[in-house]
Amino acid sequence: MKASDLTETEKKLWQAAATGTLVDLHVGDPKLDSPARYAEWGTERTIRTEVITDLLLGDGDAASVAVRGVRLQGARITGDLNLEATTLRCLLALLDCSFASAINLNEATALSVRLSGSHVPAVHAKQLLTRGDLGLDKGFSVSGEVCLEGAHIGGELECTGGHFSNLNADGLTVDGGMFCREGFSATGEVRLPGARISGQLDCTGGQFSNPSGIAFNAEELTIDGSLFCREEFSATGEVRLLGAHISGVLDCTRGHFSNPSGSALTADRLIVDGSMFCRMSFSATGEVRLPGAHIGGQLDCIGGHFSNPSGSALTADRLIVDGSLVCHEEFSATGEVRLAGAHIGGQLDCIGGQFSNPSGGALSADGLTVDGGMFCLKGFSATGEVRLPGAHIGGQLDCTGGQFSNSNGVAFNAEGLTVDGSLVCREGFSATGEVRLPGAHISGVLDCTGGQFSNPDGSALDLQRATVAGPLRMESAVLQGILDLTAAKTSSYHDNRASWPQKLRLDGFVYDAIEDASAKKRDLVKERLEWLRRNEQGYSPQIYEQLAAVYRRTGYEENARRILIAKQRRRSAEGNLADKMWGILLDCTVGYGYRTWLAGLWLAGLLVLGTVLFGAVYRGDLMPANKPNVQPPFQPCLYTLDLLLPVANLHIRDAWIEHGAAQWWSVFFIIMGWILATAVVLSLTGLLKRD
Repeated sequence: MKASDLTETEKKLWQAAATGTLVDLHVGDPKLDSPARYAEWGTERTIRTEVITDLLLGDGDAASVAVRGVRLQGARITGDLNLEATTLRCLLALLDCSFASAINLNEATALSVRLSGSHVPAVHAKQLLTRGDLGLDKGFSVSGEVCLEGAHIGGELECTGGHFSNLNADGLTVDGGMFCREGFSATGEVRLPGARISGQLDCTGGQFSNPSGIAFNAEELTIDGSLFCREEFSATGEVRLLGAHISGVLDCTRGHFSNPSGSALTADRLIVDGSMFCRMSFSATGEVRLPGAHIGGQLDCIGGHFSNPSGSALTADRLIVDGSLVCHEEFSATGEVRLAGAHIGGQLDCIGGQFSNPSGGALSADGLTVDGGMFCLKGFSATGEVRLPGAHIGGQLDCTGGQFSNSNGVAFNAEGLTVDGSLVCREGFSATGEVRLPGAHISGVLDCTGGQFSNPDGSALDLQRATVAGPLRMESAVLQGILDLTAAKTSSYHDNRASWPQKLRLDGFVYDAIEDASAKKRDLVKERLEWLRRNEQGYSPQIYEQLAAVYRRTGYEENARRILIAKQRRRSAEGNLADKMWGILLDCTVGYGYRTWLAGLWLAGLLVLGTVLFGAVYRGDLMPANKPNVQPPFQPCLYTLDLLLPVANLHIRDAWIEHGAAQWWSVFFIIMGWILATAVVLSLTGLLKRD
């Protein structure tokens, strides 16, 4: 273009370009100066694109003009600004301008480009290369697409306050930071798949909206700094961070993510070298997905709200967090929280957290590994099943004061759980539904003191095959349902009568000590026998022998004998009539072999009885066997003893012949002698003590 063809306004721009001075065409009225009112601007505010192109490229008469920058504000730009595959010889700043046609910067090379506050139909900047910044901020708006595919921005990409319909930046490279902060809005998908941001990506307060699909797509995005989606950031539609790598922090504090029909935040295989924050009024309506993600610091969800009633609220299977995972202080999740196979390098802190999914799992963490402790106390509540099968807790698992509720089934499922510390379900803990710990291994204490377990239709607390290296404490626990201790093992068992449920399962339960087992209280044995009688499976010799062994190890042999006698009584009572009669006989005579001295008492009593009967009452019924006219001296005590001894013969009874009642009494004493002798032999050989 020739200089002689320029309008007065264009001449001003031409002259100002030599020094890079800004040409401001504003009239001073903010409303009238808005690019949306471009139709009301006169010709004095109009610039043709040919003028700008010539200045930028050095075409026409502009070739002889040295330019330092094209800087224009408040102009109406007519024509097509086509700079495709060109190299701009100076910076370009078109501020608060209105464009009649799209801007074409495909494959262009520039120092810097600023379109702050301008209104543009579309921006095509595929593979654009800038040495400095690209500014699409401060009220910039576009009705069509902004395409930055494969572009390389040498400075910063500034979109704060910009308004976009679609932003396509697949493979974008930004050597500085990218900013989509307060006032930024996008209606339609914002795409950054495969992009690399060397600084930070700051979306604080940005508004992303695409209800019918993806609002923010950053698959395989690499950020050398941090990603901020905080302080009133909102996304309506899916936010995708699949395979992204963030070297700094991912901070979603007070951010709002909403996609009720699907995932609100999808970050499978995400890598964050720093920490991830979803706290302080953070909210997500729809699933938040972190399967296979790796967080180098901590994952902090303090005060966060996750909601997806129809499915998973937070899915983080195989998640790796090198620090701690914190979900407390008003944290809430409506929908399942999944941590299957996750690895937490610090602690898992759910103090005061609220987990709700009545139709399924509230917290599903099958195979979870926590190197530190796990805390579900002080206001923690879960409505729905809490699952920890096969999990490994490196510290203690403390559920004191926690509320677990799943009235339709299992409230707390920790089958095969390993806890290197203690498992604590003390005062304030309550579970409505079964608590399952089959095969669990607790290296410390299992403390259920004062806890409440309720599952009236089945097991309230299932400890089948569980191993507790320390004490198992059940004092004052309230159990509505069965306490299942089948094949469980513990170093010591502590309880009191108030903690006994109506039904117990004690078969195979092994313990080295029991509370007050060494106390000198006869009534304690009586209480323990009642405890054994509550065994749901009925008579089991092992449960009696186990209890007796504890008393025997503490030096109270008499208490052990009482337990073993009770074992035999229970065994006989559950047999047929003959077993019951034989049991009563053995019980009375030798105490089932544990009180053989009773036979001596019986013998002494029978001797006294026989002496009285044969020496005074029925003396006349005894006649000498030889020389009937000679009355030999009669010794009633020795005569009775001879009757009672079934094998030895004292030859006393051989000298006498019984008649009448004495004959019947003699038979009685002979039978009693055989009974006592048989009982003593069985007792001494140990046959009575065998099942």
